[in-house]
Amino acid sequence: MFRIGDRVCPRYHMSKVGTIVEMYQRPVTAGNAAGSFSKMWIIKFQADDDKVIYEIKAQDLLKAE
Repeated sequence: MFRIGDRVCPRYHMSKVGTIVEMYQRPVTAGNAAGSFSKMWIIKFQADDDKVIYEIKAQDLLKAE
């Protein structure tokens, strides 16, 4: 799992390395499986190169080593 202050990068744009500044959960409203839905983690991170804060699902992030 991720923590505030971790270094991360998006899975599909790995040159955008940054630091996590905020994390929160959002309810899932649609799916293609039976059963109840759990909440998903949304992570805000600030990129090092342009100082923009991006908001992305935790499943689409990787830890930057």
